[in-house]
Amino acid sequence: MLKEHPKYHKNIKDAAESQQSIILNYHIHPGESKYCVSILSKSVKHLDMEDEKSTSEELAHIKGISDLEELFVPLMSYFGEKLKSIYHLTRLPDLYINGMQYFQDNTNNVGD
Repeated sequence: MLKEHPKYHKNIKDAAESQQSIILNYHIHPGESKYCVSILSKSVKHLDMEDEKSTSEELAHIKGISDLEELFVPLMSYFGEKLKSIYHLTRLPDLYINGMQYFQDNTNNVGD
């Protein structure tokens, strides 16, 4: 599906090729009943030894992927593995739910 969308595919491919970190943000919009996923890139700019500034950019937004919060971990884990394989990512995407970090590189659960 992403490869068929010219803008989304190019955005993700470019971010992967420049080795930016990828984030999957599973979220629901106010007044809606279905969850979406935003695919974002994160770049860290080193300003000096003590200060870093990170910026994120939305690469793709997929609406209505689920109506259950409980499917967050299995859906995003599977989707992250697929993205890593298809786009040759160096690491798994970080997982967020409603804008809050849950997994970093899918190995450290920061939500517990």
